[in-house]
Amino acid sequence: YNLVEILKNFTFANLIKLEDINLDNNKISILESYSFKNLSNLQILDLRNNYLKFISTYIIQELSSLGTIFLSNNQIEYLQDESKLKGLKLVRTLYLNANKIKFLNNNKVFK
Repeated sequence: YNLVEILKNFTFANLIKLEDINLDNNKISILESYSFKNLSNLQILDLRNNYLKFISTYIIQELSSLGTIFLSNNQIEYLQDESKLKGLKLVRTLYLNANKIKFLNNNKVFK
């Protein structure tokens, strides 16, 4: 457990071989646009148990190796531009449970 509240642009930019980021149980409410820039080897992104209200799919669309995304137990109400998730070809598991999502456009996300 940490007290991280904001992930700034290029936070992990020099860690290009990184495969797993576990940031669960923080106080993250803001992900800046380039928080995960240059992480093409990232396979697991864990942001469970934070205070995220929305996820801009632009932030994760360049994570071409991403296979699992944990977003459970946040305050997420919607995914911004859901159609961008289609570009994440290797994603097999997306956890969104225990959020405040009311609607997912499955025509954009899952086809």
